[in-house]
Amino acid sequence: MTSSANIFLYGSLIFPSVYRAVTGTERPMVDAILPGYRRFGTDQPSSHGCPVVVRSPSHHMRGKLIFGVSLSELAILDLFEEVQEGLYMRDSVTVLIERAEAPAFVYVCGPTSRAHLCGEWCPEEFEARYLEEFLRGPVRDFSLSLKR
Repeated sequence: MTSSANIFLYGSLIFPSVYRAVTGTERPMVDAILPGYRRFGTDQPSSHGCPVVVRSPSHHMRGKLIFGVSLSELAILDLFEEVQEGLYMRDSVTVLIERAEAPAFVYVCGPTSRAHLCGEWCPEEFEARYLEEFLRGPVRDFSLSLKR
């Protein structure tokens, strides 16, 4: 494995304030498209209303791509996405940026989230209604847990 990787983001982490609070780093993000996946909201309390993506060949979704994420940053993102608990799984995909393709990791729906899919998830609604509360609650709690 190389010392860094690209990551495709589509949920709360597309907001720079969330990414910075979770990882402690600030990274440039570029618009990207993930073909063959669809984003859903969840009704699972531990997900804090954040979305998951599932394979769906006839769909594509917009998100953000970050280049050169370090392995230590990926480990933090695995913790935040609760990979060990089965909320998400990290998968390798190819995303589209402008007229090119790029390899990336994406966090997809894990086994414990699958039964909790509920409709579309709207980033604009999340930002307007829940972002500040999300930063003050779950993200702050996560950041504090890393410092222990």
